[in-house]
Amino acid sequence: IAQHLMLRLRDGRVLTQSVAERRVLARVVLTCSRDLPLLAFRAADTHLHLLLACVANLARSLAQRVESALKQRLRLPTGFEPVHAAPVEDQRHLVNAFWYVLRQEQRHELQADPMHEASALPDLLGLRVVSDHCRRTVSAWLPRTAGAELYRLFGPLGPDGPVNWALLGDAAAAAVALPTVAGRTADARLAREAAVEVAARQQALAQIASALGVDRSTLRPARRSVERPPPALVEAVARQLRLRSRMAAARAASCANGSAPALSRLDAAPRAGTLRPSDPGPVAQLGERRVRNADVGGSSPPRSTT
Repeated sequence: IAQHLMLRLRDGRVLTQSVAERRVLARVVLTCSRDLPLLAFRAADTHLHLLLACVANLARSLAQRVESALKQRLRLPTGFEPVHAAPVEDQRHLVNAFWYVLRQEQRHELQADPMHEASALPDLLGLRVVSDHCRRTVSAWLPRTAGAELYRLFGPLGPDGPVNWALLGDAAAAAVALPTVAGRTADARLAREAAVEVAARQQALAQIASALGVDRSTLRPARRSVERPPPALVEAVARQLRLRSRMAAARAASCANGSAPALSRLDAAPRAGTLRPSDPGPVAQLGERRVRNADVGGSSPPRSTT
């Protein structure tokens, strides 16, 4: 009923080495798969997982497009190995594969991408608005998926307190999968406009410009903007800012308590009373039941999947 693909470079090198490169990877996957039922994707350090609800030849065609675009956009010095593909046989297998793909940080004990920039997670939670086809596919094929369960992949969060306005620029860039919002592209401009709408009531325009890393003259007050940014983008920037503020608060509290960092954010047991975001995003509406390991036979990967 679906296809689970794994892409790896011939020499086994790390695919992305920075936040900017991880956002490029996400944009490539989302753009190349726009006409296909993408369920999830996640880059670990040396490989990329794709999960699609389609026949094998369509999935392999997507893999070729993704590999070609990544080689060009990331200037990779080598090509990819032949794609590793495993068919997903039934619904139980599909649920297992979905969580397996999204939990790559936990499986490989990695900590390089705590914000899941190179993952479908931001798209599923309304934190990124490059395309909504992944969320729509999950809604149709995995309707029991719960937003609260997905938010747990970010690890322990700090209390829902005041936002850290210094993180506004990164939040806006993450919402459109760009390295920064200082560019001249339409997406960068809309992200800046969305950031102004999010911050205008509490920050002066000069402060917003500083947080975004742009000149004050490039910004217009929200009330004077002729073309308003899409509401979904404004909400994505706001959610990114709240999430990043809470994760920063959790890290600061951990350092203050002298806690040693876990090998992975997902390895750390949630603290008693840890709060979750009050609005888990669009996937919260996909179904009333939360998928639990007991329902799907655990989250271990299928034996045929690398």
